[in-house]
Amino acid sequence: MPDSVRALRLWVTTAFQAAPLLVIGQCVFAVLQAVTAPAQTFGVKLLVDGLTGHASSSITWGIGVILAGFAVSFVGMVITGPVQDTTAERVAGKIYRDVLDVTASIPSIVHHERPEVADRVELIREHAWKLGVSFEMLLWITGTVANTIAVLTLLGSVHPLLLLLPVLGLGRVWSSYASIRRLQDAIEKTAPTARVIDRLIEISKDARNGLEIRVFGLRSVLVDRLISLQNNLFGVQVGAVRAGAVLDGCVRVVFGLCFTAAIIWAIWMARGGRLAAGDVVLVILVAPQVDQLAGGIAGNAYWLGEILRSFGRYDWLRRYAHDNSWADSREPAPAKLREGIRLTGVEFSYPGSGVALGKAQPGSGVAPGKAQPGSGVAPGKAQPGSERLVLKDVDLLLPAGSTVALVGENGAGKTTLVKLLARLYDPTRGAVLVDGVDLRTIDPTAWRERMSAGFQDFVKWELTAREVVGIGDSGRLADDAAIQTALLRGDAEPVIAKLPKGLDTQLGKKFTDGVELSGGQWQRLALARAFMRDRTLLLLLDEPTAALDPEAEHVLFERFAEASRIAARETGGVTVLVSHRFSTVRMADLIVVMIDGQVAEVGTHEELVALDGRYSELFEMQARAYR
Repeated sequence: MPDSVRALRLWVTTAFQAAPLLVIGQCVFAVLQAVTAPAQTFGVKLLVDGLTGHASSSITWGIGVILAGFAVSFVGMVITGPVQDTTAERVAGKIYRDVLDVTASIPSIVHHERPEVADRVELIREHAWKLGVSFEMLLWITGTVANTIAVLTLLGSVHPLLLLLPVLGLGRVWSSYASIRRLQDAIEKTAPTARVIDRLIEISKDARNGLEIRVFGLRSVLVDRLISLQNNLFGVQVGAVRAGAVLDGCVRVVFGLCFTAAIIWAIWMARGGRLAAGDVVLVILVAPQVDQLAGGIAGNAYWLGEILRSFGRYDWLRRYAHDNSWADSREPAPAKLREGIRLTGVEFSYPGSGVALGKAQPGSGVAPGKAQPGSGVAPGKAQPGSERLVLKDVDLLLPAGSTVALVGENGAGKTTLVKLLARLYDPTRGAVLVDGVDLRTIDPTAWRERMSAGFQDFVKWELTAREVVGIGDSGRLADDAAIQTALLRGDAEPVIAKLPKGLDTQLGKKFTDGVELSGGQWQRLALARAFMRDRTLLLLLDEPTAALDPEAEHVLFERFAEASRIAARETGGVTVLVSHRFSTVRMADLIVVMIDGQVAEVGTHEELVALDGRYSELFEMQARAYR
């Protein structure tokens, strides 16, 4: 099915699903309103014919048609606005929900990091409002079709030759469409530049960046960069607009001359007795309606094209989500780990890092030899960028019931390994086995329901304090006992104690009476959120205490270590910790040292110190800093 047809079908079905009765009623009334002007024009023709003695009985009919048109117009003014606003709100609400649901349903995060995919997703989000107001355009199309039929009927009743006028009007529609395509192509071409511009604006208005902007004198740097990018973007887009305006202007001149000729022709025919006076009046009154019809189509062609393009992107997103849904991963997550989690021959490169598409892409859900949907890259061809593997031939066992610490310098691959364990990606090569079962075969939703995580780059959810913690296990949002236990494990009770309304306090300074927290306070709540699930198979902690001092971190990990030991006895759960603080790392059952994407050393703290390798060197360096 052609993409344009798919987009049109999605547009229509979305509107009818959102508010079926209102949409049907609005479409019927749109037809009545659309034929009102042509009908009243015909009524004027009947009235003139009756007054000139051509058909005396037509006076009554003419007056009746004109009054009926006024009645439809009056009713339309009273009810159209409120009903149309209500319908549009329902359609917009459904579309925004669907876009959020479809985007969030993709189990991988590949679409966030592949530039060509991220650009398209960003365009969908930026233009989502066009999808929301699309219902009004749908009514306009319905009315335009009805109006066109009515106008053609009137012109044909006078003389078949006059049917050429609407045909000539298509020239204006064509010129406008060509202009719009130029502009749309320019917008698509400049999408990466637009993303950078938006990011610069976000950076400049974010209060967290204000200090460095002022200390380092970055105002001129940011402004100059913004001006340069905007000039490039506007240059491409204005050039497209200018070329379209020249074409459209030429077509409109020809269109206007043809209208003038038609009116002169009708007058000449009437003087020869071949047309009635009412026919001349009809041509004179219909001619502007044809002009308005063509002008309306031309004027709305831009929005029609934008809406179809937006629904086309939306349809692409739905298909992308379907193709990357990992629907073949249907195995249930185990109730308890017995052996543990094993990585065998694992290699990984981030999307867009130059890995050939002839091999299965991480997190893509695409079979080897098939291109990533929407990538625009031919199968088997490398994408631009370096071909550096982030993880190289990793063989590692995370024993059931153990606490495993990952250490190494920045860029060693620790966080990437954590993402593979959470199945935010799949390995480029090799496999992650859960008690011998390939993680790629396990339902990702079921797997994530049996895990939890705390990250250095945690989200500052501006919700109530209860929700900020409770969403760590959304099924227990109303369970105060579970929330209190999580607060205890995350050492976040003092944070709640200082809030004016306790757990019911709104967080975030963007809200009235909202309370802003320090970085450390936000991090404690993030840790509490991670501890809401207390019977996990996998707990991932990636630098979760970076904003805390070493003493606070040590206390926290003593608490969670005890909780982990209890959970480990029940579920065989594995805790994976990434930290640069060796006073905490040494508490782990197993320490994995990573260097340049490879596992260099594995063992307990005592074994690695005795080995006198890289771990021993790093531990001694940090120990000297505290002496």
